[in-house]
Amino acid sequence: MQRRFGAANDCEDIVQEAMIRVIASHDSEKIGNLRAYLFRVAGNLSIDALRRGATRERISGMPIDSPEAMAVASPEPSAEQALIAQQRKAAFEAALATLPDRQRQALTLNRLQGWSHPRIAAHLGCSTGTVYNDIKAAMAAIIAQTSEIEL
Repeated sequence: MQRRFGAANDCEDIVQEAMIRVIASHDSEKIGNLRAYLFRVAGNLSIDALRRGATRERISGMPIDSPEAMAVASPEPSAEQALIAQQRKAAFEAALATLPDRQRQALTLNRLQGWSHPRIAAHLGCSTGTVYNDIKAAMAAIIAQTSEIEL
């Protein structure tokens, strides 16, 4: 199969898909030669993959793995996704600003700075139980405030 594709990852994907299909087959009792059936399924999946690749090449006019084709799909978020992220951040910051000081400090030290509850308790001069309750209350308040915002 690797002779057809050349890429080991593609072959592994096809073999895995073939195994899933064979295992999920409802007629597994009727299969006389399981090995032959598995090879047939894998062969059919590889042909399908080659056809999809040829169609993509024909439409785009360039090989799938060419640098030009790889440059088309950008890992950057779309403008819409960037705007939604910006709105969510603004909503989070607005909700964070409404919290009492100790809750805001406990939450930011724990969730944003990665501090442990005992370390926060020592820093704020309170018990670890208070820190836990402050973080819990802060998270509930932020969720309540930001869930009202339509994003």
